[in-house]
Amino acid sequence: MQYIQPRLLQHKFLDVYRTCRSVPVVGAQLFGLYIRVAAPYSGSISPRITTFTPGHCRIELEDRPHLRNPFQSLHALALLNAGELATGMAFLSITQALDRRAIITNLSADYKKKARGLVVAECQLDADTLTWIQNGGVGPRKVTANITDLDGDVVAVCTADWHVAKDRPTVKAAPLE
Repeated sequence: MQYIQPRLLQHKFLDVYRTCRSVPVVGAQLFGLYIRVAAPYSGSISPRITTFTPGHCRIELEDRPHLRNPFQSLHALALLNAGELATGMAFLSITQALDRRAIITNLSADYKKKARGLVVAECQLDADTLTWIQNGGVGPRKVTANITDLDGDVVAVCTADWHVAKDRPTVKAAPLE
């Protein structure tokens, strides 16, 4: 697996998503498998990416027994994981298109209520952030994802600080042998 992962990560997430989604019937599952291999920790919550366009990501997270805490609600870190993935995919869809690097430097959540049942983590980059990236902005940028339940109530707000560098280095993948 150590040789596969670097090769997978050299591809732009949005391109991989579009390629996977073009496969009839199993496209969404293919992208889910890609997430599990490219980002195993994020894949551990079995996220279902339902919308992914430049600057926007919507992820559904099913309430599963292994994601629950002792209080029979979704664990705080499962919610944070979904929020981080949503912010990362939305943000990286823009930076990768411009061949720019970005790395998360801080992650936090504000929990509003217990999460039970299906929840949705959604991140839509605001116009200021999009303009900042497109105009060559360098440094930290706060990005948020709202996590809502089926009633539309916000159960958590995830805030991620993404640090943008000027250029993206070329990644040389190890040969598959």
